[in-house]
Amino acid sequence: MPNIHFDTRLSELEAKTLLAGLNSSPGFTRMTRNDLMGEKNTRVVLREDGNVVGIGISSGITEGWIELHVLFVIPEKRSQGYGRMIWNKIHDLYPASSVLLVTNNNKVKTMTKDTYTVTSVLQLPPRIIWYVIATRSRPSKLFALIKQLVHKDVTLGNFTYYTKSK
Repeated sequence: MPNIHFDTRLSELEAKTLLAGLNSSPGFTRMTRNDLMGEKNTRVVLREDGNVVGIGISSGITEGWIELHVLFVIPEKRSQGYGRMIWNKIHDLYPASSVLLVTNNNKVKTMTKDTYTVTSVLQLPPRIIWYVIATRSRPSKLFALIKQLVHKDVTLGNFTYYTKSK
């Protein structure tokens, strides 16, 4: 029986190996070392017998909402339930939160632990859109998608988001 456990640590060699897999997999946005090792994101590393088999990376957006940046399992370990284990662990860390995932066709999945809906970014609650614009959350597929869809300057309180350099 394999020894399965979660961790938040990732060595440089493990990050390099995961990056090679992530960046060669169709459907993933090009990632960097900082995306994997950065302190602003929550990292869930799944290990089997001490070896990394998958990773989940998420970050808080605003109260009750997180963005799932990555859920990746190495190819030889796929279809064995590891992705579900990572998903469950992320959800356990944020039990009262809804999770957003921007898909490859620029739709947004709004997920809870066992269900999801697919929607347009413009159908998200306004506080999420404002928060993402105001904080310029990067590297975020959600930020990139909102930036594409917002074609005029937007003012929120004392902050103005300019879509073009002035």
